[in-house]
Amino acid sequence: MLDPASLEGPAPSLKSLAPPKPPATVPPREPEKALPRKFGRLTLLSALAKGGMGEVFLATSGGIEGAERPCVVKIIRREHAEDPSFLARFFDEARIQAQLDHPGVARVLEASTDPSGKPFVVVEYVEGRNLAEVRNRGAQLSANVGWADAVALGVSLSEALAYVHERTDANGTPLGIVHRDLSPQNVMVGYGGDVKLIDFGTARGENRKCHTVSGVVLAKPGYVAPEVANNQPGGIPADLYALGIILWELVAGRRFLTGDTSAHVAAVAAGRRNPPPIAELMKAPPELDGILARLTAPRIEDRYASSRDVVSDLLRLLRKAPSLANGERSVRGRIAHLMERLYPAEPAKSRSELGRLIALARTAEPKEEPAPARPAASPAPAETDESLLAGTRYRILREIGRGAMGVVYEAHHVDLGRVVALKVLPRERCKSPEFETRFRREARAIARLKHENLVQLHDFGVSADGRPYYAMELLDGETLEKYLDRERGMDWREAARIGVETCRALDAAHEAGLVHRDIKPGNLFLTKDGRVKLLDFGVVQVAPEDETGDPEALRLIGTAEYMAPEQAAGGSVDARADLYALGAVLYELVTGRQPHVAGTTVALIDRKLRGAPETTRERAPGRGIPKALDRVIMKALARFPTQRYASASELGAALESAIAAPGRDRTMRRRIAALSLFAAACGIVAFGVKSARNPEVRARAAATFRPAFEKVGIHPLPAGGAPRAAGADEDPAIAVLYEAPKPAPEATVTEPSPKASDAQPDGDGEVEENAPSAQPTPVPAATDDSVESELAKADTYVKRGQYLYALTTYRKIGKLRSNDPRVLRGWSEAAVKTKGWGEALRVAIQWASQDSAPEAQLYLARIQHSAGQRYGAIATLTRLVEKHPDLREAEDLLDRYGEKKLASR
Repeated sequence: MLDPASLEGPAPSLKSLAPPKPPATVPPREPEKALPRKFGRLTLLSALAKGGMGEVFLATSGGIEGAERPCVVKIIRREHAEDPSFLARFFDEARIQAQLDHPGVARVLEASTDPSGKPFVVVEYVEGRNLAEVRNRGAQLSANVGWADAVALGVSLSEALAYVHERTDANGTPLGIVHRDLSPQNVMVGYGGDVKLIDFGTARGENRKCHTVSGVVLAKPGYVAPEVANNQPGGIPADLYALGIILWELVAGRRFLTGDTSAHVAAVAAGRRNPPPIAELMKAPPELDGILARLTAPRIEDRYASSRDVVSDLLRLLRKAPSLANGERSVRGRIAHLMERLYPAEPAKSRSELGRLIALARTAEPKEEPAPARPAASPAPAETDESLLAGTRYRILREIGRGAMGVVYEAHHVDLGRVVALKVLPRERCKSPEFETRFRREARAIARLKHENLVQLHDFGVSADGRPYYAMELLDGETLEKYLDRERGMDWREAARIGVETCRALDAAHEAGLVHRDIKPGNLFLTKDGRVKLLDFGVVQVAPEDETGDPEALRLIGTAEYMAPEQAAGGSVDARADLYALGAVLYELVTGRQPHVAGTTVALIDRKLRGAPETTRERAPGRGIPKALDRVIMKALARFPTQRYASASELGAALESAIAAPGRDRTMRRRIAALSLFAAACGIVAFGVKSARNPEVRARAAATFRPAFEKVGIHPLPAGGAPRAAGADEDPAIAVLYEAPKPAPEATVTEPSPKASDAQPDGDGEVEENAPSAQPTPVPAATDDSVESELAKADTYVKRGQYLYALTTYRKIGKLRSNDPRVLRGWSEAAVKTKGWGEALRVAIQWASQDSAPEAQLYLARIQHSAGQRYGAIATLTRLVEKHPDLREAEDLLDRYGEKKLASR
């Protein structure tokens, strides 16, 4: 019988990088009542298979009883009948195979279209089995294919390949045909000893109209040549490599590919996986190993130059085989004897079944192939403006972007006056239920979600010409992909902020049961107000998807550079796959490079499956990436999902903590330094406590230690004394240093201090022994005089360069006057002087939120830019320019911060 899989459409674009999966469920066959039926002058007898591109039927030709001849009819699936890409691929297969007239190639008898315009191809019927079935049958019966029979099959297959590779046109110009998907499933073996090549759906030829995109692995993984695995075009050497693997498997009686397919393909690509010698084990001449090694050599230059050379060597080897029991030594005779031994009940059984179907067709009422249903013509829209999307109120203004799943336009709703981003499914995709389903699923996913970091859906519908569309909010800004095209990475604080906002969007999506599956820089949009928007839910996973087709094949969904290892391997994914992809994006933002870099897709996936990349601090040591952020990103990039964060909210919280970590570390270092100084000071005091009873000695000690205390930012010094530390009163020896010493009569205290008002001098100008503690005391009431006094004091500290004192004073005033612009600005400026950017930014935001004057907004923009929030600064300046178009300073800052560059993109 004809192998149903043999006439399937072309293989998926990237095949079998995942571990083997259980066989997919066979699609339900067409109801028996619909068959047999007439199909033009042919009669369709039974359905053999239904693939991604076509349906395959067993049929007969001829109307005279007893003169029916079986054939195979391949019809393009109804939903793809008007898709140009599917039509091109369908006709390419017929066009190439029709050029081949050789006993080793299944002939194309006819290629045309039926009355309804649906294309079909009639192919020669091969009464037999494919090579995979032959090899498996031998293993099941413990009657493996002998080496001589395997070589005979190799001779026939090599002769067919030689003809295909050397085929020329009428002028003698080579057609350059290469099969590119040579595998046991695509080689039919007739019960009479014929060997025929089938399925040229992925073949390359000069007369091919639809060319495959470069860098796509086309062959099945067990037969992929090293150069094809490395994303190089597969030529004649690739077919010879596959021939060598097929021959080795026939002799060995088992598959060459074992274990994980992705690891196998990666090893083949690297030249680390070659078929082992087999001749001695199978009691074959040693020359067999030499032929196999030359066919499967990792380097192209080490393989045979042509299939003709292979035929010569195999025939020479076959002469060493003993003849059959009947004295038969021919290649065809050996193959026929092998098929008779493996399938003794055939071909009588298959011919009997064919006769039954033909008899049923003669007695049954013939049914014509129904013409495909045509959509009813839509009424002409009342609006005749050609700029409108047919049947809608959306006027197309310009094209924004284009992808596989739709074209995005800037459009204007003529009634509402609203400008939107309008995504429309292209006409060539509208006839495919698969694309239309994905398009509707994307719109439905966006409609289910409402979050500030997700685009808002306004409308969905179908135009008068049958094109689905949906309208969403129009964003102003750029994608991270465009940013990375211009800049190599960004400040780690800004990157972490982007990560936090993306986590919020993902958390909303995951809560709704959606997995994005394609987080990448191109799908993260930075608006001009500094907000992050998550885009493109075209490949969103709503529920576990049905996997059909080749169990070895893998449909890569997403972008290889950012997808999680389990997603790259074709396994099931959950929300943690999105977290891995976000970790990869953050890695690229903070280092300027992707976490895994490889020359080919196969090598890239192999690296993902083998381990983690370098840490961000190792990859970019000069960028000042904190350890805390490095740990967060590397945990998100863990190879196994169980080692990553459990949710987007958990990752977002970790990123927020990492942003605050440097400030906490600085505070801790200061405290440690202060404690160290205190310990040293206490040791000195304890050692000289008796001599330190002299007030002059205490005064000199305080003057000596004051600069050190000021440097580390300890509490303000009391007049003439040292800072007060917690627990100082507990140790009399330590407390000596904190007493306010009595200066000599001639001494005067001239240096102002934040606590000068706490100590009241007596009539002689000396400070009393029982003066109040040097600890800060709250001001009883926020009187104008007290505020002015404190502001003057803070100004004095600033002029002297004592910024820590000034900051402490402003903090105290800020608790009393949180809405006073002078206090807030001074507070923020003092924080800047002490490198406290987080505090400075927080206070600046507080000031700008209460004061709409240009001065406050300009100051906030400068602080945002200095704190690493470039997009936030741009957003602040943009709003300011809208309110004050004549404000030259804001325009200059926008220009300096890169706004004009963004606008030009």
